[in-house]
Amino acid sequence: GVDDRVKGAVGIAVAGDWRNVAKYRGAWLYHGLYYYTRDGLPSGQDHLNTISNFCTDPTATTFLNYFDPISYAPTQHGPLLTILGTHDQFFTAPAINSTYSRIASAGTSQRFLKRIMMKPNGKHGVVDENSYSELLELIQNIDSWFQYCFNNGSRPPGTPTVRIEVLATRMVFHVTAPIGGSALNQVKLYYASQIDTRPSTVHDFGSISLSWNGVEYVGTIPIGRLPPAGPPVTPDNIIYLASVKDAHYTLTSKLYYRSQVMTFGQGFVPIIEHYPGDTFPVPAPPSCGR
Repeated sequence: GVDDRVKGAVGIAVAGDWRNVAKYRGAWLYHGLYYYTRDGLPSGQDHLNTISNFCTDPTATTFLNYFDPISYAPTQHGPLLTILGTHDQFFTAPAINSTYSRIASAGTSQRFLKRIMMKPNGKHGVVDENSYSELLELIQNIDSWFQYCFNNGSRPPGTPTVRIEVLATRMVFHVTAPIGGSALNQVKLYYASQIDTRPSTVHDFGSISLSWNGVEYVGTIPIGRLPPAGPPVTPDNIIYLASVKDAHYTLTSKLYYRSQVMTFGQGFVPIIEHYPGDTFPVPAPPSCGR
């Protein structure tokens, strides 16, 4: 977002909108800021360049103004692919949506594109490092992206969008998925009723394959279906995203909650495992503006 020599970028396990991220109890970003930048925590003294109050401390404000990626999202000089796990403990789920909405071209690249690959059930490490198939998919995505950026490679599919239709006993999902340089060979919908990062291996999201009806991709989930983990899915708790795959890329939609794109302040609350390596109590979220 700063250097106009950048011709292409892949951001892995990162998102912006950090002030809102910090409002989720246990978010690792806030935990790190609260405990590990403040020398004066035990004494209560606010030393130079340490943070005593997330909401008002000028050091925190300066840090957020200059280091939060969302500040640079609107001035991208090259195509940007963002790869993030749905269960990232630092950059909690809605952050990728709000950051992605802000990403725009600085006007220096005619080939500018933005896309997301959200890994269902992925934590901050994104993929299971012991899974050959997950690593291969990740590497192929990155390679294909840079082939597009530097070698006139295949254009990626467009970012899919999802519309939910609630009927008496089922939820029908309608996905619009623009093709890129090659035909789509798979469109899936991932669904969950919670985001709980505490298990060592997460299984919150299940999936269904979607079918082409001549206009869009469609699939159905019965109201009350049990996902792999968590309570039954209903129109009031369902979390979902669409995934599209062609010969070169696996890309996804934004993350949705209930009937719309997930945003901060909707009432959705992820469950975040304790920050590793310490026994400090989890600080309460800051109450800025509340």
